[in-house]
Amino acid sequence: MLTIVSSFRIGCAMFLLATLALYMQGCGQGKTDNPGRSRGGSGNAMVEVMIIEPKPLENKIYSTGTIQANEEVQLRPEIAGRVVRIDFQEGSIIRQGQLLVSIDDSELRAQLKRKEFEEKLADDDERRKRSLLDVNGISQSDYDKALNTLNMLRAEKDVIGSQLAKTAIKAPFDGLVGLRYVSEGSYVTSNTLIATVQEVNPVKVDFAVPERYARQIAKGTPILLQIDNNSTTFQGSVYAVEAKIDPATRTLKARGVVPNLERRLIPGS
Repeated sequence: MLTIVSSFRIGCAMFLLATLALYMQGCGQGKTDNPGRSRGGSGNAMVEVMIIEPKPLENKIYSTGTIQANEEVQLRPEIAGRVVRIDFQEGSIIRQGQLLVSIDDSELRAQLKRKEFEEKLADDDERRKRSLLDVNGISQSDYDKALNTLNMLRAEKDVIGSQLAKTAIKAPFDGLVGLRYVSEGSYVTSNTLIATVQEVNPVKVDFAVPERYARQIAKGTPILLQIDNNSTTFQGSVYAVEAKIDPATRTLKARGVVPNLERRLIPGS
């Protein structure tokens, strides 16, 4: 259950509750022992006073929502290959840049080595032809061909280097890694799910309120969050509101953020 709270104060008011107790002393019939005593009665008034002091008056809106991870990614390889090493434990905390999975890169390293040899030969050829061009020993077009060959080999080497970097799958941010779905020796492609990584402190909560409350929801509005079978109340605030009313449901979507240092709030709840 999600509670959106806005507070204001009521003014000072004093209520006077008075109770008048009249005590009448009646006159007896017939003669009195003291004929000079006047007839009549005496009365006392008892008054009770209550002062109402100002107190905050909370205007609460109740809604249901869904807890989301602050950040979440699915780890999938960018290139196909065989998994040669897994460097994380399921359900553990990982740090940004930490190596998680290694894919066999032996073929790519062999290709890179060959390109390095070809690049060296092309570089030597370009330097020789540049010297000849300086003394008009060759034409400009011959030198341009040698230079173009060198540049193409360098570009091909960069492509292989980029593919090599993709064989090492690293953590994109600090977070909690879930279950893994591959083992060492598995052949993976770009469609293979390896694991999921979530940042769970803080967490986000998505909810919606009826259209009539739209003006009461804004960035910074405090929220109180409770989950099923847990009496603990978690405090947070709204940090983003949808720009328009949903015409299908006539509700305004909003998103809050709630600290989750102890990881008691689980995404999906």
